[in-house]
Amino acid sequence: MKLRLKELSFLPAAMMACFVIRSAITFDVLESAIFSYATLGLIFLSFILACFFLFNEPLLSRFDLLAVLLLVSVGIVSMIDAVDWVHWIYISLSVGLVSILFHYNREHLNPLVVGALVGFSFCVYAGFLHTASNPHLWLIRDAKNATGYLLGDNYNQIGCRVLCAFATNIVCLRISKWFWVNCVFLILAGVGLLLMVGSMTSTMGAVLFLMLCCVPSKRLQRIGAWSVLTIAVLFQVFVCFNGKGLENNEFANWLVVDVMGKDLSFTYRTDMWDAALRIIAKSPLWGYGYVSSDWYVENMSSFAIGPHNMIFAVMIYGGAIGLAIYLALWGVSLNKLLSNSQSRLSNMLFSLIAVFMVMMLMEYYPIVLIVYVIFLTYYFPNIEEQNKGAKIDEH
Repeated sequence: MKLRLKELSFLPAAMMACFVIRSAITFDVLESAIFSYATLGLIFLSFILACFFLFNEPLLSRFDLLAVLLLVSVGIVSMIDAVDWVHWIYISLSVGLVSILFHYNREHLNPLVVGALVGFSFCVYAGFLHTASNPHLWLIRDAKNATGYLLGDNYNQIGCRVLCAFATNIVCLRISKWFWVNCVFLILAGVGLLLMVGSMTSTMGAVLFLMLCCVPSKRLQRIGAWSVLTIAVLFQVFVCFNGKGLENNEFANWLVVDVMGKDLSFTYRTDMWDAALRIIAKSPLWGYGYVSSDWYVENMSSFAIGPHNMIFAVMIYGGAIGLAIYLALWGVSLNKLLSNSQSRLSNMLFSLIAVFMVMMLMEYYPIVLIVYVIFLTYYFPNIEEQNKGAKIDEH
């Protein structure tokens, strides 16, 4: 008898849940390496098993090949420059697993997204309980620091996990209206966690997303999402790529300092952007590979680790080549979403992605979670088509 992965439900769901937990939780905080090794082992076994089933259908789509090209290009540079190529292999296994599962199960995607939602819900609820039960992480101001959190270690990384959870739950709403129950609790736990830790970028992003979801007109909702995305692109081009030069701009000084009453350095981010631009200019075509925290300390600003901007992070990893592939992945997935779906849920997903783009102006997030959202976006029209008979209220 021929066993086909796409005809199963529990196995792909369990694989996705394992992928999510491995990608979202910072196991160093648990002070036990066994959980980290266990999830890594499960990812490796899942990848091998997924490859075995793929032998029956070896051809990948051009979209999948874009992801493979990004992984290979950054991996080659990482090995040549002798940076953290071992960690990049782990990332490649995770991304490869997601790519294979989505492609092979493209005609039966419900178990995948439900499994992912189970994983993300567990992570967000666990992160909320972990933070709430450790007052030094949020309640005692003098003892609070930026690290030690279950979802990303640094509190600025929590927002990425929370928004990924929101995106997954939105997609599951296309499967059944009963996922609204989890959605309500997930939003309460996610926003509550962001408020506790005091991550203003993530909190404002979550609030903006909820506001866009409440827009009554689908047309105005999509216009609002496009407006947010346009602002993110303009900010990246005219502010982030300006580095510290923004501080010499009279209009920017007036708008940000005098009108908005904010720090024009965006909490020293202009220094980090400026340092990133200088290091990118030394290897603009293929970058430096997947660099470690020590590399950032040695080669960039000492204010914080990393460029605190996703575009700059991708350019450091893979240069102009890596950035072109990264933008192509986003372009293809968004084009498929917007051209094949006009539903309110698709607008909610698009709104969340637009907010995600704004948040990535100020932070850089794990590439594996970003690629997951890209795949989720790309396959959302397939999920709608597979569940078009479901009785779901979208008014």
